[in-house]
Amino acid sequence: MLIGKNIKLRGVKDSDIPKMAEWRNSPDIYSSFYEYEPISDISQRRWLEKHLNDPTEKLFIISTLDGKPIGTVGLIDIDLRNRKTESGRFLIGEKDYQNKGYGMEARMLILEYAFEYMNLNKVYGEILATNNKVIEFHKKFGVTVEGVLRQHIYKGGKYLDVVIIALLRKKYLAKNSPAMKIKQRILGGT
Repeated sequence: MLIGKNIKLRGVKDSDIPKMAEWRNSPDIYSSFYEYEPISDISQRRWLEKHLNDPTEKLFIISTLDGKPIGTVGLIDIDLRNRKTESGRFLIGEKDYQNKGYGMEARMLILEYAFEYMNLNKVYGEILATNNKVIEFHKKFGVTVEGVLRQHIYKGGKYLDVVIIALLRKKYLAKNSPAMKIKQRILGGT
């Protein structure tokens, strides 16, 4: 379990499955993900079992310190040889907790876990190019836009571009890096 100032990242429980399906079906969230069809509890369970049994993935529930689940975050395609991973499955599903700093804290905890605990060198991600809000959110941590995969996803009757972002360990750990400033402000770390 990873514990922050206001939230913790914990493992996924069976009881989380209906809530995860509800979050992923929410129009605000669904429009930002690659999914192309509604998600049932059954399909959520199958998806979850597949990903939880994959040793190259780690999925966490974001919950308040008193245990209320509010979202998810994960590391995907963990490559220990090349010391890199994709960060994804990131959402704050509970509307009362959106835009109140919980996402910043969750992002900081997963970066801290990837760089400081797992000793990875690179954390990257894919974001639909139409999702400017999320791209700008990640830039606050010092990520670099590494490129665009043109017409990479077919959704809603059209092909969409995907932006590739990344943060390197050296930049993350730099004393006055954006990520370290956020860590100090949110988590009180050094």
